[in-house]
Amino acid sequence: MKRIFTLFILGVSVLSGFSQAGSVYRFVGGATTNNAAGFPGTNVASVANFVNAAYWRQVTNGVVGATPVSPASGATLQFLGKGINITGDVDLHASNYNFVVQVRSEYNVATATDMDLGFIFVASNNDLRFGVGSVITLGWGTAGGTNWTPGYLMLQRSFGNDSRIRIRNAANTATVDVASTVGAGNSIYYLNANGYNVTATSGTQFNLATGAPSASHIVPLASAPTGNLPSHITAKVSAPTTLFARFPFLYNEPGATLPTPIAPLPLQLKEFSAQKGTGKVSLNWTTVLEVNTSHFEVEQSNNGATWKTISVVAAKGNSNSAQKYAADDIANYSSKVYYRLKMVDLDGKFEYSPIAVVTFGGKGKIFAYPNPATSFTMVSSDKAITENVTVSIFNTTGVLVKQQVITNPGNNFRVGLEDLKQGTYLLKINQGAELLEVIKIQKN
Repeated sequence: MKRIFTLFILGVSVLSGFSQAGSVYRFVGGATTNNAAGFPGTNVASVANFVNAAYWRQVTNGVVGATPVSPASGATLQFLGKGINITGDVDLHASNYNFVVQVRSEYNVATATDMDLGFIFVASNNDLRFGVGSVITLGWGTAGGTNWTPGYLMLQRSFGNDSRIRIRNAANTATVDVASTVGAGNSIYYLNANGYNVTATSGTQFNLATGAPSASHIVPLASAPTGNLPSHITAKVSAPTTLFARFPFLYNEPGATLPTPIAPLPLQLKEFSAQKGTGKVSLNWTTVLEVNTSHFEVEQSNNGATWKTISVVAAKGNSNSAQKYAADDIANYSSKVYYRLKMVDLDGKFEYSPIAVVTFGGKGKIFAYPNPATSFTMVSSDKAITENVTVSIFNTTGVLVKQQVITNPGNNFRVGLEDLKQGTYLLKINQGAELLEVIKIQKN
C-alpha cells in the first residue's frame, strides 16, 4: 500500500469493446497538437472524447493489446510517455466514471531521447473532474535503466481564467480541488513526481511547483527522491499564493535500487458492505490492488464515534487482481450499528474505509428452513426473540393440527413435523396477541 506521489481523496459505463472495471488501459492517443506550454498531446474536450475507444488499448500481463477499447469506470488508466490536453470541461464524475490514473514519462529507445513526456495538461477556463474516490499518481519512468524521468501535471491560467483538476470525495458529498490555479498569476504551472523541497521548518509546507519539463528534471537513480511526506500538506507556488493545494497523501519513491515497472499505488478498496444475518452481521470487502498491505482491522461502533476492533483479517499483501475478504460480527443488536475497515500497511501506516451502517429494529425477518421439510423445520429470525412464542400449525382447510410454545427462542428454534402427514401447512408464529409471521411449509 505504498504511495508514489499519490493524489488520493478519501472516501466504479462502457461505450465500446469489452472493457472491465479493475482492468488496465494504456492511453495511445490520437493526432497531437502542441498545447500552450509547447508540448504535443491529444486534445480532449468532453467525456465522450476522453473515453474514446480509439485512444485506448487494454493491457494484459504487461502487454498492450491492439484492439481499440473504451475504459470502464473503476479501471486503471496509464498515461505513459503520452500527453493529454484538456481543452474543455471534462466532468467524468457526472458520467459516473472513477479511475486510478498513472502518469509518467518514458525513455524513447528508438531515438535515445531521455523523455517522451507523460502529462495531463488542463487549458485555462477548464476543469477536469474525476469521480468518487479516484486516484492520480505521478510516477517515474526509466531512461535506459540509469535515470528517472517524471510524469507531470500542467495547469494554465490565462487572462484571469483558471484551470483545475478535481476529484469527488469518497462520501460523494464534495468535490475537492487537487490541483488548481485559483489565486495564482497568469502563467503555466507544472508539478512532477520529483519536484518537492521542504521549505518550512514546521515540515508542513512544501514548494511543489516545478518548472517546465527539461533535462534538469531527469534524476539519476542514486539521487531519486525518497521518503514519506505528511498528509494534508499545503503546496505553494510562492507565498501567499496556493497552488496544488491539497494532497492528502504523498509518497515519493523509488527507495529500491532498481526501477519499478510502474509506480506503486495505494491499496484500492472496491467495495465494503455489511449485511444483517441470523444472529450476526456479515462483512464483506473487495480490493483490486494491494501493495505491501499487512492486514485489515474490522471496527464496530454503536454511535459512529467510539470504535472497537472486533476482527483482524490478514491481507494478501501484494496483488493487482480482485481479492475478496469476509468477517462476521456474532451479536444481536436493537438499533443502528456502524462498521469500518482500518487498512494497515506493513510499515504501520493505515487508512479507514467508508462507513457501512446496519439498522436493526422492528420484528425482524422470520423464515423457515429446510422447506420443503421432512421431520422438522428450523424457524430463524434476524432479530433475537426474547419472549415466549406460540407456534400454531394449520392444514389447508384451516384446522389446527399442532401447537407448541417455545420458551425464549432467540434467533433459532426447532419445530417438529414428524407426526404430520405429507402436505401443505401454515405455521403461525405469535408473541402473545401479536402475530409475528405466517410461513407456508411443505411436508414431504
